[in-house]
Amino acid sequence: MSLRTGRLNETIVNNIIPASFLPVIRIMKWSVTPENLLTEYEREPRNIDPATTPRFSWRIRSTGRATTQSAYRILVASSSSILSGNTGDVWDTGKVSSSRTTAVEYNGPPLKPETTYLWKVRIWDERGASSKWSDDQLFKTALANSNSAWEGRWVTYDPTPSNQESSHSPFLRTEFTLDSKPIESACAHVSTLGWGELYLNGTKVGTEVLNPGFTDYKEQRLYSSHDVTDQLLSGRTNSVGLWLGRGFYSKSIHDWTSLGPPCGILQLNVKYEDNSTETVVTDASWTADGSPITENDIYDGETYDARAEQPGWASPDFDDGSWETVTELQEPSSSFEWYPQRLPAIEVTNSIYPVDIYQDGGNWIVDFGQTLAGWVELTIDGASEGQEITVEHAEVLVDDDGGISHDSGYLNMEDLRDADATDTYIAKGYGTEIYEPRFTYHGFRHVRLSNYPGELSTNDIAAKVVRTEREADGRFSTSNDDLNDVHHMVSWGLRTNTHSIPTDCPNRDERHGWTEVFRGAPAEYYEYETEKTHRFYEKWLRDHRYDMRSKGMVAVTTPDQVDEQDPNWSKSSVQCVWHMYEHTGDERVLADNYEMMTQYVDYWQSRADEGIRNYIVPAEYNTFGDWLAPTEEEIRNDPALLNTVAHYQTTKTVAKAATVLGKPDAARTYDTRARRIKAAFNHHFYDKTTNTYGSGDMGTFAMALHGGLVPSRAEQAVADELASTIKNEYGGKIGTGTISTQGLLMSSLMEYGYEDLVYHLVTQPENPGWVYMSRNGATTLWERWDSDTRIGSGMNSFNHRLWMEVSEWFYAKLVGIQPATPGFERVLIKPQVPTGLERASAETETVRGKVAAAWEQSSDEFSIDITVPGNTTGEVWILANQQSAVCEGNICPAEDATGVSYLRREDDYAVYEVSSGSYAFTSNIEPADEQLDS
Repeated sequence: MSLRTGRLNETIVNNIIPASFLPVIRIMKWSVTPENLLTEYEREPRNIDPATTPRFSWRIRSTGRATTQSAYRILVASSSSILSGNTGDVWDTGKVSSSRTTAVEYNGPPLKPETTYLWKVRIWDERGASSKWSDDQLFKTALANSNSAWEGRWVTYDPTPSNQESSHSPFLRTEFTLDSKPIESACAHVSTLGWGELYLNGTKVGTEVLNPGFTDYKEQRLYSSHDVTDQLLSGRTNSVGLWLGRGFYSKSIHDWTSLGPPCGILQLNVKYEDNSTETVVTDASWTADGSPITENDIYDGETYDARAEQPGWASPDFDDGSWETVTELQEPSSSFEWYPQRLPAIEVTNSIYPVDIYQDGGNWIVDFGQTLAGWVELTIDGASEGQEITVEHAEVLVDDDGGISHDSGYLNMEDLRDADATDTYIAKGYGTEIYEPRFTYHGFRHVRLSNYPGELSTNDIAAKVVRTEREADGRFSTSNDDLNDVHHMVSWGLRTNTHSIPTDCPNRDERHGWTEVFRGAPAEYYEYETEKTHRFYEKWLRDHRYDMRSKGMVAVTTPDQVDEQDPNWSKSSVQCVWHMYEHTGDERVLADNYEMMTQYVDYWQSRADEGIRNYIVPAEYNTFGDWLAPTEEEIRNDPALLNTVAHYQTTKTVAKAATVLGKPDAARTYDTRARRIKAAFNHHFYDKTTNTYGSGDMGTFAMALHGGLVPSRAEQAVADELASTIKNEYGGKIGTGTISTQGLLMSSLMEYGYEDLVYHLVTQPENPGWVYMSRNGATTLWERWDSDTRIGSGMNSFNHRLWMEVSEWFYAKLVGIQPATPGFERVLIKPQVPTGLERASAETETVRGKVAAAWEQSSDEFSIDITVPGNTTGEVWILANQQSAVCEGNICPAEDATGVSYLRREDDYAVYEVSSGSYAFTSNIEPADEQLDS
């Protein structure tokens, strides 16, 4: 009998086919799934250096608790067809017994330049059950890492070649014809000194702006790689163009000198399906002309003359007969290295629209309601030819008395110093004209438009937020609205001071990579995409390595623009590396920077040996003190003490790094040195009779506690004395500067019963303090605690990276989320719960997945909901009057719940270990005697 296609009659099946012969059909339900596959901390990167060893990472999604990975298998293939057959013709790990899910190193044959690879992973859970294969992920390699890989020449165009600091922004272009045969792939590699944009057949390539990132151009060059296969025209004329801007390369400022006019190099490699190739490069055959941008400056702004536009300048068949030939340049330096640009690009990430527009003396004043970094997009109708419209930018408005005004007033341009922060548009005089700058950016909340034609509406103007692109995937909220406002200020301050380097401020004539801002790195790992943050700091640490002097000194800015030193600033060379390791578990970041780290601490030991007190770094090396503490006295007190704290911290960190890297002899050497520094520090600065350090400023206590320099037997006494000092001598207000504030918030003060005091310091509304800023109109953090009274002082920003440590306190202390082991393989959730705060919650995306905690308290009950990602365990501290008072969900006691184990009771907490998954704990916190009374 034959069964025809179609639905079988149920009677036929039941009567003719015995049930025992029917197939068993199962819907597979995988207990674990690998997802979020990354290569070198990026999803499908297009520019992996083929000379490096890439690393693979993934996260584990699970439907239940207590999920762990027991093994994995990675396949790397040369094509999707091969990989779809579950074959890795490039590399097959086989089944590897390992729980590792981050930074698994490739161990196959050497990678080829400009090659596409695909990979996928399968994992096994704790029971030995396998997952399905992950989705395929690709990665592409960049050019070979050598000068010989570049066939093009550096080219430029400058009608005033004698001007080292040229303000021109030229167009460069060429045309080429490709063979009439199918193109398999095409990749454009481009680098500019200064900023540049790539155009192909009339269209801009990529979404990045202000590209490439800022480096010390003499020693390292960044280049971008773009897949342009779909943009090329086979068998027809194509055109390619570069539009160049100055950036820092052609700008002189402070100790930085312009290196010449902006220039660029391009290599477009085309591969046909028959394996033949063709290459287009920059050379003397290119032509050039001026663009409508007649002036461009990172500080002063941009002038754009729309009458000079050349429509189609980067399109095929454009008539460039009147253009001049480019100038070929010799290599701008003889000893530099190429690097694919691996940090996230700067992009226009979003638009903000006005909350208020009003006229003032014929000008338009616009308030966007948020301080930001970027520029304005302007729509213009009815302008006459040659009409000049100017846009001036400022962070705050001031009144006639020079104070901050929140609803009217004048733009505060004084605090910009030598930065004009003004863009000028010269109209062509017909049609609707739309303008936004290209090779500058500003820090602002308010703008003043002069000579704008007609009425200005909210449809005519928008602020474009421009920053290194990273998703803000951290979340923080409390029942205290003031804290939520402070978190908003921190989040916006971080996002608007990230432009290929961590900048100090985006408004005035600086925007340097001041090294003291590394203290905000932990906050960034909590607030933003961990992997992108990691790549961002990898680049900045490489800047440190290139800027290090022969004896191990690192200046206070990197790239090096200010030639000064201070051990509490440039200790970023060591401490920032450790922050990166703590949050990712990336041992390579330790290995890559280990030599720099050792040279750095050895340098400061040599400076200590110059003094009469070995291991104490002399005061003469302290340039900035506890910078921007509320009083000048507090800033300048205790310079040798501050220096030596930094020396101890960095030396101790190098000892830990040596241990991780398997260097036991070095670990012993640096650990021994650290113990001697600590002994000398306490001998010279600690007063046992008063339990104070140095002058007894709030900052000296905080630095000693946070730095681990207080003898263990004296920690409680020192914490008590610090608390007394805060209450009695500082009136319960902040008395610290940029060096010691992190120590104050993150020190043992909270561990010794003073969580209410620290909470008060953060939330009290008077100056100095964070809440004072927010209640006085701030939407980003100020540079000074009292910036509102410092208008025109010469160093005063209303959008600064300082004081960001409070966000680390939000996540790590108030909500209590910390890496118990590097890379969050084990999570610590230990909330410090102050009196008067009803609830607090936070979540952060770690390299292993989302970690979240949300607690609430009442007079008699405490509850906390937590999430621990797959393949991770957690240690959870729960406020409780006794172990039996803790429940998980409806299960009491909590240790009877799946995935929960009781560890111990410590202080006012019951401590538990949990496996991966989500949990809801509740506990009774009513004192036992009150329970008996009731």
